[in-house]
Amino acid sequence: RLSNDEDWWPWRNEKECLTDLLSAFPRAVFSESELDITRWYATRLGISQLPHAKAIKRRCDKILALAGNAPRAVHGTLGHLYSVATLAKILADEMSNPQVRPHLRFYPEDNTDAHLNACHGERWRCEVDTNLAAPMVRAGDGQDYFVEEPALANIDSTGTLAPVWPTRWFVRRGAIFAKAHRLRCNDMQDKLVIDSLSECMEIPLRAFVLSFPKLDIMHTYYGLPNPRSVDTKGLQAIEAELPNPWRTKAAGLRVLSLPLWLYCDDTSGNVSKKWNKHNLFLFILAGLLQEHALRPYNIHFLSTSNLASLLEMLEQIASEIRKLQTEGLCVWDCELNEYVILVPWVLAFLGDNPMQSELASHIGLNGKFFCRVCHVRGKDKDRPPGTLGEVERVVEFMKPCTRDETLTVLHKQLEDIMEGVPSRVETSTTQSGIKDKHFLPVFEELAAVCKEVRQKNRDLHLDLNNGLLSALRDARHGRSAEEIMNPIFRVKDINPHADTPVEILHVVLLGVVKYFWRDAVARQNQADKKVLCVCLDSLDVKGLGVTRISGRTLVNYAGSLTGCDFRYIVQVAPAVLHGMVPEAAYEAWVALVRLVPLVFQPKIYDIDQYTVNNFLGVTVLWSIQWFNKPKFHGFESFNLVIRLRSVHSNRHAPSTDIGKAMSFMHAARHLVSGGLLEDTKHGKRRAAGKGVQSLRGDKIFMKLMGMTSVINTPGMCFELQSTLRRQPGTRALKWNTSKCAVFTNSTHPPNLSSPAETVESIPKTVLDNGDTIYVDRFVLYQLPQSSSPALGRIKEIIQNRATIVGVLIQEWIIGNTVLPYRLPSILPSSAHQVLSLKDILCSTHTFHNCKRQKCGQTKTRSVREERALTKLDWEYRHVESPDDLVLNLAQLRSGWLLQELQPLVAYPPGYTRAERLVALAGE
Repeated sequence: RLSNDEDWWPWRNEKECLTDLLSAFPRAVFSESELDITRWYATRLGISQLPHAKAIKRRCDKILALAGNAPRAVHGTLGHLYSVATLAKILADEMSNPQVRPHLRFYPEDNTDAHLNACHGERWRCEVDTNLAAPMVRAGDGQDYFVEEPALANIDSTGTLAPVWPTRWFVRRGAIFAKAHRLRCNDMQDKLVIDSLSECMEIPLRAFVLSFPKLDIMHTYYGLPNPRSVDTKGLQAIEAELPNPWRTKAAGLRVLSLPLWLYCDDTSGNVSKKWNKHNLFLFILAGLLQEHALRPYNIHFLSTSNLASLLEMLEQIASEIRKLQTEGLCVWDCELNEYVILVPWVLAFLGDNPMQSELASHIGLNGKFFCRVCHVRGKDKDRPPGTLGEVERVVEFMKPCTRDETLTVLHKQLEDIMEGVPSRVETSTTQSGIKDKHFLPVFEELAAVCKEVRQKNRDLHLDLNNGLLSALRDARHGRSAEEIMNPIFRVKDINPHADTPVEILHVVLLGVVKYFWRDAVARQNQADKKVLCVCLDSLDVKGLGVTRISGRTLVNYAGSLTGCDFRYIVQVAPAVLHGMVPEAAYEAWVALVRLVPLVFQPKIYDIDQYTVNNFLGVTVLWSIQWFNKPKFHGFESFNLVIRLRSVHSNRHAPSTDIGKAMSFMHAARHLVSGGLLEDTKHGKRRAAGKGVQSLRGDKIFMKLMGMTSVINTPGMCFELQSTLRRQPGTRALKWNTSKCAVFTNSTHPPNLSSPAETVESIPKTVLDNGDTIYVDRFVLYQLPQSSSPALGRIKEIIQNRATIVGVLIQEWIIGNTVLPYRLPSILPSSAHQVLSLKDILCSTHTFHNCKRQKCGQTKTRSVREERALTKLDWEYRHVESPDDLVLNLAQLRSGWLLQELQPLVAYPPGYTRAERLVALAGE
């Protein structure tokens, strides 16, 4: 054990450090009384000199000042006081955190059609302001090249040197490229002109010769005009200042782009998730690789309040982001070992539909204009009746809402109320679908002034508008339009209509799937409901990562199910719903389950592969009335951490108490991770002591901290390690008597000492991706020499005490498409393979072709209550042709691996135009 007190810096010793860290566990919060109980328990076991809770609290303030996220109290413009963490401090800590910095990307990447990380998206690469997306690059010779300023480059294979105007930097296959316009001399030969008529060239960084400062000195040597004289009128979007302002601000430092995923939500302040609603803001660094961005370790807290509204809290966050975008943030980069300038910007705002409607100043899902993205309308008396009206409505889908359009409407609403006509604002809200909840309190205040002044004038028999405009100006208190309106418009380069991605939990599972399932259940009489329950209970769902599903719950409580329930339903719907709903409805279900696995995949391998049109097409042929449902058009786990901190607040200042608790969690995470800090006492950067960092080797501590992903090693996850312990159904045998040995060419695997070594046959194990695989169930696997995956059924899993020795697979062949399921059949073969665990990609789900085999019910299913067998119930037994199976491609877990097995079929066939489908549905 480490006993040197310096090893536990910034704490004074080990006992103080470990006791203090009891308050840093995200999902296990210790109150002061619980810390006293823990101290008593340890003292009774003979551990002395443990610090008191109050002493720990005093020391905690010093830790927060050193490594916390610097929360501060802020007065919102609507009068509420709330606490906000300092974004700049969090970003600086992340750049000096060796567990985070190596996984960050600072440049957009051209990755063809595959979107595996945020840096592969078009928004970063093509849409956002170039001075945010990637302001500069540093070449191997040390020259810094900035966007929107002249540089000299080799523009072709013949060695032609010419001045160019870089507009964007991006990465392709590991090399940095520029998109650049050619600069040409004007007729007078005294000015450079941007050649905007020709397409942008793509020039590798290695082809650049001179940056702007050197070209400014040497331009006469190359016979060029002064590069400070550039005519940018050819490009409408450019008003260039030379040199690029970031070159001046950076003063020789690198300037790095840092996009953010900003997340907003509301959560309860109670563990019961009832009442006491808190709004909150979180964020993730969007430059992180996808597998790191999804980890709770990389979610950062910004603010929460049970009083301030979402938009009032956004005021301070937006102001800080805008300040950092203007001035930059100088931080220490632990990877480059130098200071750099960060330019943060918001890649997208994430949240559920109500939150995103509020962010977009949208009236909400219940309004006539129920979509925040486009101009689609609900019921409208001005729309032509019948099919013609529905065709007109389809065309409205194609007209997107824009930031400028919304701002124009909001400014007009402000003008209307300042002119003393509040009724115009209400009319505008209805007719445009634009409603700013941040402006609403000001509107109500000004409308009250209008009413009061006019009533006073009426009583005095004066002109109703006498003194009205003056009273309105006084009531406005000099607040600018920017202060009154939605603060999201203060964030540079954000279109709240387009940059608020669809939240799939509410739109898909709690939207479309919920609507469809309630419709399916509502069609059943009592007898049919019992049949549907039996169908669901009879399904073997282990391949979906579920032990079993309860048909009684899913059917009898269809009106009050959760997202988790609908997640199960959408994966098993093809197997149970045929014959229970009309044919058109079943086709819509089949199209839906083809779409949903693509929606839930964490990576997009082919951005142009769309199935949503198939789904919408069959849905419109079923019933066009589905499109009256708003959701049809259209960081939860962290909420518990907030609720637990709220419970331990004395409720006098919940925003401050929660902010302080989250700040300490940030400090503990940073110190244990080995992040660097500015030690003002010694005038240097230093990490926490060796004792603090050694806690990363403590698996229980890392699990409590939510940091297991930081120490996991490839090929060995915690779940797999636990399966190496003896489990029920395990059978000891010698290797040479196992089934695996029959199909192994060598006498025994290399990790066994002899063919007669004792091993264990186990019923299940866990893959690196978390999938549990079972004997007699199906998996997708890929051999090292194969270019495509294959399907197999597990016949045996063999382990010794160290590792999984082998997995025996019976090969199955993917057959033709089975109707009505529109899923592939699978056929057994006589071939077998003994695989290592790393050859197995994921578990897969299959179900019996009951439609063809006409399976019937028997009362043979055992029912257990209170862990005891109580009775028998009905189930479907697949006696006839049990191997007549269908591969279920509706599974969500690892569903992206199965997509290449989808049948090449599009439906409804022959109809591709939306107008034609609407007309057909109308007929």
